[in-house]
Parts: sequence; structure tokens; C-alpha cells
Amino acid sequence: MDMTVPPGSNDTIIAMAMDTTGFYIPNPDNFSAVQIPLQQEIISQGTTVAYSPDTPSYVVVTSSNVYTNGQNYSGYSTNGGMTWTRFGSAPTYNCSGGTCDIPAGMIAVSARGSRTLGSDHIVIYPPNDFAPQYSQDGGATWHVANSFPLNADGLTINSATYSSFAYPQLNQHLLRADPFTADKFYLKFTHAPNLLYISTDGGQTWQGQANANLPDYAWSGQLVVNGKVQNDLWYADGYAGSSPHGVFHSTNGGQTFQQLPGISHAITIAVGAGSGQTGDAPYTVYFYGQMTSSAAWGIFQSTNGGSSWNRISYYPTGLYDVPLAMAASQDTFGKVYVGFSGNSFVYSQIAPSSSTIPAAPTGLNATAVSGSEINLTWTAPAGTVTGYNVYRGTSSGGESTTPVAAGLAVASYADMNVAPGTSYYYTVAATNSAGTGPASAEASAVVPTAPSAPTGLTAVAKSSTEIDLSWTASSGSVSSYSVFRGTASDGESATPVASGLTGVTYADTSVVAGTKYYYEVSAVNLAGAGPYSNEASATALQPSLAIAPATGSSTSATVTPGQTATFQLVLTTTNYSGTITFACTGAPAGDTCSVPSPVTVTPATGPTGVSVSVQTGASASIKNLLAHGLLALAAGFLILPIRLRANRRAMIAMALAAFTMLGAANGCGSGSSGGNSGNSTTPVVSTLTVSASGPGVATVTQALTLTVQ
Repeated sequence: MDMTVPPGSNDTIIAMAMDTTGFYIPNPDNFSAVQIPLQQEIISQGTTVAYSPDTPSYVVVTSSNVYTNGQNYSGYSTNGGMTWTRFGSAPTYNCSGGTCDIPAGMIAVSARGSRTLGSDHIVIYPPNDFAPQYSQDGGATWHVANSFPLNADGLTINSATYSSFAYPQLNQHLLRADPFTADKFYLKFTHAPNLLYISTDGGQTWQGQANANLPDYAWSGQLVVNGKVQNDLWYADGYAGSSPHGVFHSTNGGQTFQQLPGISHAITIAVGAGSGQTGDAPYTVYFYGQMTSSAAWGIFQSTNGGSSWNRISYYPTGLYDVPLAMAASQDTFGKVYVGFSGNSFVYSQIAPSSSTIPAAPTGLNATAVSGSEINLTWTAPAGTVTGYNVYRGTSSGGESTTPVAAGLAVASYADMNVAPGTSYYYTVAATNSAGTGPASAEASAVVPTAPSAPTGLTAVAKSSTEIDLSWTASSGSVSSYSVFRGTASDGESATPVASGLTGVTYADTSVVAGTKYYYEVSAVNLAGAGPYSNEASATALQPSLAIAPATGSSTSATVTPGQTATFQLVLTTTNYSGTITFACTGAPAGDTCSVPSPVTVTPATGPTGVSVSVQTGASASIKNLLAHGLLALAAGFLILPIRLRANRRAMIAMALAAFTMLGAANGCGSGSSGGNSGNSTTPVVSTLTVSASGPGVATVTQALTLTVQ
């Protein structure tokens, strides 16, 4: 026999019973039971009932007639038990040369998820060592799970190592669906190599949990999966079987179970709605059995996950038989239903206390935010809270019984009465009209002291624009460092040139070349800034440029008109970073002086070659040609035969004019300098200036001499 109370059903009971399939009881306060009309005979036996965890209006039951090879009347309801439909088929086996229905056993239905009616995943665990069977079409067809050794019939588990559901009339319930994960099922064998098996594919395959630590040969065991907390399973071993006996609890999805202390026997077990009281678990556990501390049997309740138990009913009461089935409301705390072996069903309603002190606050955290303040925060407990008290001490567990702050309306407190370097320990308690609740877990914080001075400060000029600092870290807690600078010893500014530094180096790139700077460093933490380090100083390097002829090169060149003169120079920089540009001035009109493109240098840059070229013009050649032409003309006149006396004087005059013009063309006329003779010309000599310049550095020049002849 079995019973369930689907959530959201207004605590409607669906109960399975011997001699009849079962009952739908929408109102247990009056006789409203309606028999489930699935069987053909008057006498049949219902065994188990289950609802889909995420669709509780979909309910499945197992039922069959009283004969071993009788017809299976298992089926389902889509409206919470009001009406019922048989499954499309029933699991079968071979019997007497024909096919017989497998008698009803235990049943579970998966969370539906995105599936629709007609595609529900269902598992049946039959009696008499038949293997589990599963359906993935809402019971229309059934298939044998293939994870267990089967006999030749392909249906029966090899009983040499496995024993399953043996007697349908026992109050076993060893098959459950996981409330949170679709297609996940749990199966407890009466006896098997692994006493608990889990399927994650709707019952097709099963994996044994080798360390489940559950009792063997527990013929009347009951397994419950908590619908309020994921991976939370409970098991009672029943009234028969080998030891150990009692209640077993798993918090890791059935991988392992722990036996709860203080319980000598547990026959039935159920999990229902929590009390809603601060400090209680979100669920309540009930079992019928016996504690080791008392010989009296009864129904026990735990609201704290099995840590302690409260007897809510004694047994026997003189009215009822042995409790074999139990179910708890998922919606109403304290509402628990009990089914007896021959006296129908009863339920009880336990009202929670309306006047209780609050539970302990949780998550207390203490944080030092400065050298004079510690901030506390915590999470409020559930239920009624009118205030909070904060207790403080200077040693763990040594909080004063007198609160340092009382009646706080919010879940936070700033303790500003603290001393640097001191450790403080805190607890918090909530209060209401019923009194002061238990203290929270302890939290502590240390009020910081200002850090010590950094040591070993050094300053090294790296370039004209950078001075590098380094120092040894301060002892104690350090959040950051600040650097102070001045241009005179002990004249550092009170405003740091840099702050928030998390390392022990700093590159000062805001310096002026040739200027001496003085530095100090201090460490900072929540308590503030510590003392200054030793003073260190450095002078930003003075940059310079130099330009000179390259080795083996000359600063003068002689070319003929139209030729190109080339000069090879070398630029040398000292302590300079920047871009150098070149210029050339002094070239004669018509000549072109070319210099290199700008170059970027650093203090690491070596000597840089500078090639200067001068392209001369053709003007001097034209003058020479003109002079030579006039000379030839004059000579022609002189050698002409002087035949006409009358013209002799005119010819001489023309010759003199020609020599005059030749002298003018060659610069040899009156007042000219130079000693050219014959047909030679006078050279043209020019002085050129090549300059190199850059931002922040003096310009340098190199003179070049160019002769054109």
C-alpha cells in the first residue's frame, strides 16, 4: 500500500490499498473517498502511486488482481486523480506457453519538462525478481532495462546475486523519480551488488552506487526524494531485514548515505513542507519508529534536517493497527497522513508556534576600513526581527555579554571606537518581542596601523627627461606608495608627484634637463600614510649634439659646373631623446644642397651618418664658352690680310674691342684679381653651413667649402 499528496492539490490524498485499487480523497475531513476505477474485479490490490514532479496533476498508479498471473490494471490520471485511464499496454512475461501480465509493483514518473501528454517517461519495478521496465510513450509500450543480468526469459533478474520486490502486499517503496532532473530515477534493490542504482536516461540504463551504505535485505524499505532540496534523499529500512536499522540520509544524490544516530527502528518515512521558522530547514521529515532513548514507538518529526526529533504521536493509540504508509503535505507544514494495515487513513495538523525568538543572523562579516573604523554586515534571519545587538571582544569567544551596540534597525554597524593594531571579535544576535535569539557565528578584523617608512631609496638619472626611483618595501600592511619631489633638499612638496603606486619603483618623466631633483617616498594603508623614507636626489641629464666630418672625409670639395659634390658627416648625441632635423644654407643661386630626413635618437643611439650633397648649376660653363668665342673672333680679325690701307685703322680698332670683351668675359679686365693665363677660368668658391637641431637641445653646425671651376 502507498499514498501521496500532490502539491497544489489542496492536500488531496491518493491512496493505494489491498483488496481495492485505491482511493481518491479530495477532502479528508468528510467521507469523500472515491474508488479508483481501473480494475475489472471487485477485489484487486493497489501497490504504489506517484505524480510527475513538475506536473503534479499527472498521477500514475500500479494495480493488479490478486493472482500472480492476473491482469495488470496500472494506469494514469491527468487531473490529479479525479478520472483514470489504463496504460496502453502492461509489462508481460511468458507463462504456461502464453503471455501474462507482470503483477503490479512500484512505479515512478519523471518530471515532464518540455514533453507533452503521451510522451511521459515512466518506470515500473515489478515483484518476483522481474527486471525494471520503462516506457517513453506514457505507458503505451514497455521495454526491459538492460543493465542487469537476466535469465533466459529476458525478463527475470538472476536471483543468485539480485533480489527485488518479492511480495506486492509489503509496504515497500524503493523506486523514485528525481524532482529536479528529468529522466533521473533512483532504485533500491532488496539485495544486489550495489544497493542503490541511478538512471539518468529514463530507466533505460542504471549505474550502481558502490558506496551507498544502505542496509541489505531490507524487505520493507522506503526511499523518499526531497522535493524541497536537490540531491537530498531519505531511507527507512522497514520492520524486516538485516541490520543496521533506522533512518539513512544522503545529501549528494544517493552516492553515499549516513545513518542518523539515536534511531533504533524506522518503518515508514515522509518529507513535507517546512515550518517557515527562522533556523529551520526548508522541509520537515517524519518517520514512524523508535528512538534508542525510549522503548515507546511513535511518529517523530524533525524540522532541522534530522539533527533533532520531536515525538508528535505515540503508538499504539488503542485505535489503529500498524502504520504502513505515510505521506506529508508539500504545501502545509505539520500536515502528515498515515495509512494503517487495516484501519484506513488518518492525518494530523501541527500548528507552528506563533511566538518564538528569532534565529541567529548569518553571514557576519567584519572589515577594517581605516585605522579607526571596523564595519560589520550580516544577513537577517527569517521571521520577525525588531532589532539587533552587537557583542565585541578582543579574543576569540571573549565577546562581552553587554552589547557594544543594541537595538540596531538594520543589518550593519560601523564600530568607530577601535584602536590601531588591535584585533576585535564580534557576534550579532537578533531580537523581537519573544526575546533575544542565539548569537551568530563569530567574525573578526584587525585595525591596521600606519606602515613603516620605506628604506633604501635611490634616484638615478636615466636621460634628460627621466629619473628612475627604487626603494625597499615597508614592513606590515601596505596598500600603495606616494612619491614627493622638490628642487631643494628637504624641500619636497606636500602634494605627491605620484600616488597609488603598488610597486617599489617609479619613473619620473616630468623632469627638466640639467635640473637637480630631491625625492622622498611614504607607504599608505587603511590607517593612512606612514613616515617618509630617506631622501635621494639626481640631476636630469643635459643633452647635447655634435656634428663633424666623418673619419677620412673632408669639409671641402671641388667640382666642375653641373657636377654633384658630396660631404660625409657624423652626428653624435649625448643624453638626448628626440627627433633631429638637418638644414643646409649658403649654396649659390642655381645650386641645390640636400640633407637627410629627420632622425629619432635615444641616449642609446650611436653615431649617425649624415650625407650632404650639393648639385651645382651650369652658369660658369656658359660664361667660359662666350669668352672663348669672342677670343676666336678677335684673332680672326688680326690675321686677315690687310689689303686695304684705307681700312687698316678700322681693323685695329675692332681687334682691340675684341680683346676688351674677352677680358671682361674672363674677369681679367681692369681691377680683376687672379693670375689665370691663356684660356683658364676663375674658380667660384662658396661656403655652406649644415645644421642639426632638435627640441630642447642647442643647434650645432658644420661649415663646408665648395669650389666650382
